[in-house]
Amino acid sequence: MKRKPILLNLVSVALLMFAGAPLRAQLTEPVLHWTLEEGAGTNTAEAVSGVTNVAHFVDGVAWTNGLAPGSSHAVNLQLSNSGYIDAGTLQTNGDYVAATDATDMFVLSNQWTITGWVELAQDSFLYNDQCILTSDTDAPDWWLFFIRTAGQLPNSLGFDFNSVRIDSGIDIPTGRPVFVCISGDQTALAFGPGIGHRFAVWDGAGWHYKEGVRYENIQLDGLEIGSFNNGTRQFEGTLDELRVYNTALSKAELAGLALNNAIGGDLGATVTAPAALTNATSLSFAVQFTEDVTGFDITDLDFSIGPSIFTGTPAITGSGSTYTVTLPVQGSGPVSLDLVPGSGVQTLGGDPLVNPIASSVVELDQTSPAATAITLIGANPTPALVVSFDVVFSEFVTGFNDSNDVLVAHSGTANTGVEIDGDGSNYVVTLTGVTGAGSFTVEVVPAGGTRDLAGNAVYSSVTSATVAHTIDTTPPQVVGVTPESTGPVTNGFANFTVAFSEPVIGFDPYVHMGYDSTNMMLIDPYEYHSLDESNYTVVVNCVVVDGAASGTFDARVLPSLDVTDLAGNPLLEAGPTSAVVTVSASPYQLWAIGKGLSSTNFNYALDPDGDGRNNAMEFLRDGNPLDANDPVKQRIHIAEVAGQQYGVLTIAAPDGFAYVPGEEPGTMESYFPDSYFFISDTILPTSDLFDWVAGLAPIVEDPSIATPPGMPALSPGWSYRHFRFADPVDVLPKAFMKGEAYVPEP
Repeated sequence: MKRKPILLNLVSVALLMFAGAPLRAQLTEPVLHWTLEEGAGTNTAEAVSGVTNVAHFVDGVAWTNGLAPGSSHAVNLQLSNSGYIDAGTLQTNGDYVAATDATDMFVLSNQWTITGWVELAQDSFLYNDQCILTSDTDAPDWWLFFIRTAGQLPNSLGFDFNSVRIDSGIDIPTGRPVFVCISGDQTALAFGPGIGHRFAVWDGAGWHYKEGVRYENIQLDGLEIGSFNNGTRQFEGTLDELRVYNTALSKAELAGLALNNAIGGDLGATVTAPAALTNATSLSFAVQFTEDVTGFDITDLDFSIGPSIFTGTPAITGSGSTYTVTLPVQGSGPVSLDLVPGSGVQTLGGDPLVNPIASSVVELDQTSPAATAITLIGANPTPALVVSFDVVFSEFVTGFNDSNDVLVAHSGTANTGVEIDGDGSNYVVTLTGVTGAGSFTVEVVPAGGTRDLAGNAVYSSVTSATVAHTIDTTPPQVVGVTPESTGPVTNGFANFTVAFSEPVIGFDPYVHMGYDSTNMMLIDPYEYHSLDESNYTVVVNCVVVDGAASGTFDARVLPSLDVTDLAGNPLLEAGPTSAVVTVSASPYQLWAIGKGLSSTNFNYALDPDGDGRNNAMEFLRDGNPLDANDPVKQRIHIAEVAGQQYGVLTIAAPDGFAYVPGEEPGTMESYFPDSYFFISDTILPTSDLFDWVAGLAPIVEDPSIATPPGMPALSPGWSYRHFRFADPVDVLPKAFMKGEAYVPEP
């Protein structure tokens, strides 16, 4: 059917938006689809699920010639007054079953559509409602899709929302195929604001629509084709290709569904957009048909253009199978062009276009970017030789990269260079070599080379606040180096605050700090942070030398020409030295001292007594590293828990040593941190003594288990810990556990 031409010269944005969203080239898939295509037997397939043993015929249903395009068979329900098809239930898990009153039936909410092909055998007003597809009334949200008896509205397509009946007023002819549809739309997005439902009918000559405000959810339980409530209000005629969708189909999708191969034509086309993003004032879409056509004009097109507008009448040029559609446009927004099936274009042999053809979307952008904010980084006034600004644009831009894109206005000052860093919509502009006592401002040059991604040049810019520049010849000084605590700090980290008399640059504590110490093996900055360029926090890693119970150190900042204030004056004096910080040795070091280890055998990886357990393992298990005859402070045994017997490993471990599930499933691990090294203890279980990885058997720590009698007493600071297999011995009759201590190289 030819649609009325759209008035294009003086169209407002609102009228253009009425054209709707672009047509989609591929139809939405239904959630239920009865093809009614078998042509034999008493069952019919539900195509989406593939189930064939449901939707069975009841009392006098016969196969007949198909109604829908491409359909060879349909079902005839006019042979008796009681024939119908029991169509089953769609469940929430997606199963389709031959049952009614399901407790978990699928409910269509927010948006849905029911379509089908019908051919009435006789007028419904002489008899009763003729149901096309219905649900079970015993469940909530029941419904009927029917052609109803309505006095002055014979054969009117209607729908019943749970006893609320509505009419379309669209008359359904008898004796010929008709495509019918009902859609529900709670969101009011698919049809338009305030529209809740839409009837659509294709009668072979044109489309008929009726829209209204009614909307409810509908459930898919106890479905019947051609009747209602177990064989009442039968349809008298032929039904074909019934579909149920979990969305509201657009008019274009309905057109594609109704017209696809309707006349046997095979006319196809492609629509090619000019660009994905452009600022052009005229867009040219290439339309290529698969063969020569006639009747191609403006009524064969659907435009989606809002919120931009046409500035003139779209034009079509070309002939045969190749055409160009030119759209004069203004503004910004997505633009697409679609060919409408069922319109006037056709092949020289009379075959129509039967599928919607959609172009890709062109993002039209005729809005020029602007520099919206230019903000000084730092304090104003400033003595700095290098001054930076944050520059923010209204959108993503490119080409903002050199001094030609920036205008610097000086009064009594000068700069030797401009550096620009950043991308997208955020940049940093840095002026280098700033000299003189005076002021300056910065702005973006609108006529420069900066463009947005569509090619629009910057059309406006803000100007930065006026920055005052002063002359500074006074070198910076160290105000103080202050420890957070003078100790004793346990072997680990000490925090310092370093304060300067003014902001400085170039300060690096790895290079610019010095220390005096006693009994210290390591003093090394671990990390640092700038608080406000005048104050820094410095974390120092400090470790007492082996064999000493404690050590001390202080800290100071060293003079350096590399540390300068913002005006370039160097740090010439060291300034005050910090208070002395006392550092206590690590738990391992204190233990080693108490056990009599000397400088030659102090290392945790050594084994002075040659018993196969290094110093780290002796420490973990509260052993004596100089006596190979230490009593064993671990034991494998059987313990009873809640009436079940379990294999248990009892070990000694330092207090506060927390065991957590390890990286290998089933293992338990713990880490004893020390500033310079750490000891890890892994309890590794297995059911295969020869494969400690493949045979892992999960374990848990169980503090409820008692320490076995006769276990040696432990030193203060150590306790017995108990690990058992997760499975009892009747499930796991043979299993093993071992402890592994790991110490990295220092």
